[in-house]
Amino acid sequence: MSATTSPLVGRGRELARLEGALDDLGSGPMRVFSVVGEPGIGKSRLLAELAERADARNHLVLAGRAAEYERDFPFGVFVDALDAYLGSVPGARWRALSDDQQAQLAAVFPSLGELAGELGSALSALPHERYRAHYAVRAVMELLARSQPCVVALDDAHWADAASIELLSHLLRRRPAAPVVLLLALRPAQAPKGLIAALDAAEREGACEQIELAPLSRSEVEELLDPSLGESVRDGLYSDSGGNPFYLQQLARAAARGATGGASPELTTSEVPDSVLTALEEELALLSEPSRRVLQAAAVAGEPFTPDIAGEIAGLPVPEAMGAVDESVERGLVHPTETPREFRFRHPIVRRAVYESAGEGWRGGAHARAAAALAARGAPAAARAHHVERSAGVGDEAAVSLLTEAGHASAPLAPAVAARWFQAALRLLPGEAPGERRLELLVPLARVLGSSGQLEASRKTLGQVLALLPRELPAVRGQVIAFMSLIQHLLGNHGEARAPLLEALRELPDPRSSEAASLQTELAADCFFLGEWPQMEQWASQARDLARAVSDGRVQAAAAALLGLACYELARVAEARAHVAEAKAIVDELSDEELALRVDACHWLGWCEHLIDHYDDSVRHMRRGIAISRQTGQGHVLAPMTIGIVIAMTWQGRLAEASTHTDEAIEVAHLAGSDQLMAWALTMRCWVDGRQGRIADAIRAGEEAARVASTVRRGPYTVVASQWLSEARLEAGSPARAREELLAVLDGPELPNVEHAFRSCVYELLTRIELALGGVAEAGAWARRGEAAVEGLGLPGRAAFALRAQAAVALAEDDPGHAAELALESAEAAGEGYRIESARSRLLAGTALAAAGDGGSAVTHLQEAMAELDACGAERDRDRAARELRKLGQRVPRAGRHGSGRGELAALSVRELEVAELVRDRLTNREIAERLVLSEKTVERHLTNVFRKLGVRSRVTVARMLER
Repeated sequence: MSATTSPLVGRGRELARLEGALDDLGSGPMRVFSVVGEPGIGKSRLLAELAERADARNHLVLAGRAAEYERDFPFGVFVDALDAYLGSVPGARWRALSDDQQAQLAAVFPSLGELAGELGSALSALPHERYRAHYAVRAVMELLARSQPCVVALDDAHWADAASIELLSHLLRRRPAAPVVLLLALRPAQAPKGLIAALDAAEREGACEQIELAPLSRSEVEELLDPSLGESVRDGLYSDSGGNPFYLQQLARAAARGATGGASPELTTSEVPDSVLTALEEELALLSEPSRRVLQAAAVAGEPFTPDIAGEIAGLPVPEAMGAVDESVERGLVHPTETPREFRFRHPIVRRAVYESAGEGWRGGAHARAAAALAARGAPAAARAHHVERSAGVGDEAAVSLLTEAGHASAPLAPAVAARWFQAALRLLPGEAPGERRLELLVPLARVLGSSGQLEASRKTLGQVLALLPRELPAVRGQVIAFMSLIQHLLGNHGEARAPLLEALRELPDPRSSEAASLQTELAADCFFLGEWPQMEQWASQARDLARAVSDGRVQAAAAALLGLACYELARVAEARAHVAEAKAIVDELSDEELALRVDACHWLGWCEHLIDHYDDSVRHMRRGIAISRQTGQGHVLAPMTIGIVIAMTWQGRLAEASTHTDEAIEVAHLAGSDQLMAWALTMRCWVDGRQGRIADAIRAGEEAARVASTVRRGPYTVVASQWLSEARLEAGSPARAREELLAVLDGPELPNVEHAFRSCVYELLTRIELALGGVAEAGAWARRGEAAVEGLGLPGRAAFALRAQAAVALAEDDPGHAAELALESAEAAGEGYRIESARSRLLAGTALAAAGDGGSAVTHLQEAMAELDACGAERDRDRAARELRKLGQRVPRAGRHGSGRGELAALSVRELEVAELVRDRLTNREIAERLVLSEKTVERHLTNVFRKLGVRSRVTVARMLER
């Protein structure tokens, strides 16, 4: 992208804002600007001017442009901007990134193809995990900006492909922590809803600034016009152009030629005045016939284009094609790029005018020739599909085959594009094609539609699959119906899949079969989402018993886990543990290959395990389920299992790990397009942020979780979002609002819509809220309800909340001795499983002991609580303990303000710091490798660098340095 030689007119204020961003580079995360306006208003010119000024400052400038006719090339605008430069990056610089990040980048950017071969790293088979590619692009932007500030300018972003929009959305949510300016030029009226939604959200969060370009004034237009033109001509040009610089340029060219005439009926370019279209048509008419044909071929080929491929499409030898391109350059219709023998059109409007000036029939043949030319050059199916779709006819088996291949190749990173190719292949099938042929396309189409967030379209496609499946295949039909049930749950339409499931069950020829047990298991899962616990127990029990009878261990494990979950919800914890033990024994005996056919067994087992406080087992089974999902391409339970891991780790006080997994769950939910998943993931974000002491972040996430949850049908876990948001409100000093919002969703003091075993947590929060409001009697009432809720439950961790509530009330009633006893009992009940809660209870005990005059014991318990909270990363509670210790005359250093090593830490790369932080969290090399999706050898290499840069010799010293 280069600025023209003419001065930039009328954009001084906008340019000053952008130059100010260049001045501020390095003072925070990436700066983002969206430059918006109508076609031709000068967005590209403004980006080019800033790029030129950034280049003069020795900044790295990477510019790309999306193209109207190439919206099906995954990551097209980013490839246009970054690919050539990344291909020139020395190999040594890539070592700063992980192997997985390098593999992800190689899958996105063609110039890095050899890098993927060297790594031998396989990408995830899950389209749901394509956020890993987004993180990799973010990492490479940070890597590039370490050497010099970076400006990334993406023009015509309204034409960006779906994969690019997903990546942009990610970068807006998680801006690179590097001196980068990202410029987006777009027409809002033509931009996809997803891009506009991402920009609106970023603007609300202060992560993006919008610059809207207005038409030029009359005086500004004068600066662009040839003064030799008569005043009446200049007046007419201003009036006809409306102050639009591109329109003005086109009309001025025509005026200089003395051209006149009516608008050509051949041009239908939208949003462009007829007078401008006329000027463009007259400009094209000045070309020789060969040059016009080569230019039309270039418009078909795509941008940037080369004369050889344009000539091949036009049917001309390369020397003649070169001459034709030269003529177009002389006329100003195209211009050379910085890459030799590559050219671009002067403006997208010019390209569209050229493309539409060719007859539709000629364009079809031209696309066919383009596909053939690419095939001769060894281009992959995904690169040729664009042209094949536009040239093939119904019944073209070769085209169907190529589009199918392109669909499968695009699915992992660009499922929306894959959906387009599968749909195109379906359209080309002849009407007499057998149902089996259609099923071969409909099944992967349903899968990629679901992966790309088009859940309703996926559900409808599955309906087509069901209509084609013979009634003689009841087991297969049952599997499709079960998957449709899952889609309904992701859409928040709980219960709507029940009738099809029951019908499929009735259709089975053998009601005592494994297939029947599997459908009964799905019916139990359907009851879960509606909170129908007795019905869930009934279906799960039938499924478990039948699976036992037919010796289907996979279904038996899933059904037993669901049965345990139902018993837990019915407050029969001992029975739940027995059912979980049954499921665990089976799952741990099955191989990964066997579990692949029923990966949800890991999901339901892990979910129930964290509810009954078996956290290590829960994390182990969830991680195994995720690994199997990756191996087999089953992403439908990825987000729930990731959220399950977050819950277990947060209770255990593993907040750093929980936070990272929460980010992953949010990314999966964004890509899945499921409000249900997003509400759950944001609820976890609120909870984890609150525990870490980031209260403002917790409130933002909680408010968004509540907003998203309001769009789906209320389920058994809806109230949890309000629970953690209200706690954040309390921490922020708004107890009255916390009480109002929480009571509004509880349906009465008996908490009928809260799972029985979780009620003590809610009652403890209500107790604290009332105490903050000065209502000791009201707090006591809530505390007594909490005590009753855990009676006979058999979950000591949940009893810890009730005990702490009673302790807080006793302290408020001026009975510190009793308060200390209750608080210490709470700390013991919480134990290692509820690490932060145990430390919080010990903090309360220390405070009560101090009030009782036992300063020595108070100091002991407060120091122990502070150390535990500090190790967990619960900063706000850690500071509370520190304040209490200072009241007792203890010297406590301010968090983060003592020790050494901060300077040395700055020398670590982003990946090295991640490894060091996980060492601090006491993870082994193997666990770090699993967490970061690296090889153990790569972790060892990063750890060696950490030791060298920090000047240490042991993991313990690294951990202590980071803890300080």
